[in-house]
Amino acid sequence: MKRSGEFWLDDDTVILVTRDVEFMVYSGVLATHSRVFWELFSQDNPIRIVPINGKNGVPCPVVTLTDSPEDLRHILRVYVPRRNVSVLVAGDPSFAMISAYIRLGKKYKMTSLYEQSLDFLKIYYPTTLEVWLEAPEWDPRGWLSTQLLARLTRELALLPAAFISSTTLNSIARGFTREDGLQETLAPDDLNICFRTKTALRKASIKVLLDTLSPVVAPTCETAAACRKAFRGVLAELRFLVDDLIDQDPFSSYARHLEDGGLEFEVCAACLSMTDTRCQNGGQELWNSLPEVLGIKVPGWGEQIAAAAG
Repeated sequence: MKRSGEFWLDDDTVILVTRDVEFMVYSGVLATHSRVFWELFSQDNPIRIVPINGKNGVPCPVVTLTDSPEDLRHILRVYVPRRNVSVLVAGDPSFAMISAYIRLGKKYKMTSLYEQSLDFLKIYYPTTLEVWLEAPEWDPRGWLSTQLLARLTRELALLPAAFISSTTLNSIARGFTREDGLQETLAPDDLNICFRTKTALRKASIKVLLDTLSPVVAPTCETAAACRKAFRGVLAELRFLVDDLIDQDPFSSYARHLEDGGLEFEVCAACLSMTDTRCQNGGQELWNSLPEVLGIKVPGWGEQIAAAAG
């Protein structure tokens, strides 16, 4: 058994044991934030005599937990910080931290930490297309744990964006290894959804792109022949970009596809505006239909957008 170098405080009042690591901390802090910890500390726990501040030994309860030392450290860094900085406010928590906050926050009923962490996760796995298109990049392994966390917390609205993220990664079946050594893998049903997602989203997004660039000009177009020729031209050239189209975010705009492919698209202002609108509407319709496309149930998905449009 080894002591935690970071959390072995000589004037504290409880020893927490996780696997082969011991933490000595002040029980009152954890008990204040967690009814579950309060109940654990109130039980008849084994007692160990330990020196306090180099003085005579005093009795200290020993509480054994089933969590990993890595997960517990993340929690202790929030509630027993060695610096006066909030981990979430600091702005750059790792996915391992957020995952630990949610899993242990739920287990130990640390409501504030749990809810703040879920809100943070929703920034990267949103329910609206507008937010998704502006969402910053984050730990690419997060999609898998997000699916697991969505099932654990019943926050099913996290699932569509997490499944979209899975389409850009390889080795889905193997999952990934957490920092505590545990190998995380999806349940068979969710793994099947991941495989279906790649095909379903590719089909749907290519259809949106082809509909967007359909050679039908705007009603107010004054250069119809030239604009139709431009539409047909880019459609013909897209066949050389099939691999790129398949690998990109299914909600990438047609303009990005054309720019990445070095394709020129010279149409009148009216047709350009119409094309932009087609792309936006097609992307939004696809986003609203994600649960159906993925074959999952997400109560309330798309209702807010539909209500606003109505």
